[in-house]
Amino acid sequence: MIDKASTATGAAPSVPRSRIVIASMVGTSIEFFDFYIYATAAVDGMSPHGLLIGG
Repeated sequence: MIDKASTATGAAPSVPRSRIVIASMVGTSIEFFDFYIYATAAVDGMSPHGLLIGG
């Protein structure tokens, strides 16, 4: 629920700290696995024998 008094003065509505922490952890996890999958695919593509797709 948005506090009408805080929006009238220009202040942003407060967000619970736990929600910020969870959102940060989810974003970091997605970024890590995205990087991990990309790096694994890059190594597989450069390997003459292939790690995942056998060649």
